[in-house]
Amino acid sequence: MIDLHVWTNGTDTCVAASADDARTIAAELTGESLDDYPADEWSAYPDDHVLRIWHEENDTVECGCKALHEQDSIERQAPREAWVRLEKLIQSMGGKMDLPFPSEVDTGRRFDPCGHEQNCPKGSDSKTCAQWVASDGRGFLCSTEY
Repeated sequence: MIDLHVWTNGTDTCVAASADDARTIAAELTGESLDDYPADEWSAYPDDHVLRIWHEENDTVECGCKALHEQDSIERQAPREAWVRLEKLIQSMGGKMDLPFPSEVDTGRRFDPCGHEQNCPKGSDSKTCAQWVASDGRGFLCSTEY
């Protein structure tokens, strides 16, 4: 039986038997040359390392995060939009706006890189590297690029 581990070069992450195996998997997936994936850039995570992989396509996961993200954007921008409306009103009366332009409001919500609320259980999967190996087997796991 082949001893598999989770390997990364900082961008791509694969389940592989070695650094050479990981770079082969990445090159096959992208169609790029093995020279684009030097073996010395790959390192294995410890089996007990927890790796969180985000679901990139927010629309494919049924949760309320997309609507919440859109609402959050509206709430953060509201003071600025009100300022612009007030400035236009004052200018229409021949005046000048002396109030500073407001900063965005911090709503306290935090979103992951794919638009899910930080604690959304559907926005990502977290497993130890040993669990990723067991569930996915040899092959490409994830990337920060695609």
